[in-house]
Amino acid sequence: EFLRGKKIEADREDVPPLEEGTYFIADLLGCEVHTEEGEFLGVLTDVTSLSSDIYTVKNGEKELRFPAVRGVIKSVDTQNKKIVADGKILEEICV
Repeated sequence: EFLRGKKIEADREDVPPLEEGTYFIADLLGCEVHTEEGEFLGVLTDVTSLSSDIYTVKNGEKELRFPAVRGVIKSVDTQNKKIVADGKILEEICV
């Protein structure tokens, strides 16, 4: 309970391996976000952890926020810093 709301840091080699489909926020930040059609939406600049993670993507002055849930996120490639999202769903849900 005393750690609730606190920031915790650890060396990567001290952390157990992640399950498939889960990522360290640090690895996601800076990823380019594209639609399946190849449209560049912006760069992932923030992840807010609520009941599901909310991604904030910025492209110049434009900012998108959307839930990082199955169906919206199609693929994540942290090695190449690229996330692919369903553009049609984003049109319906982006705030």
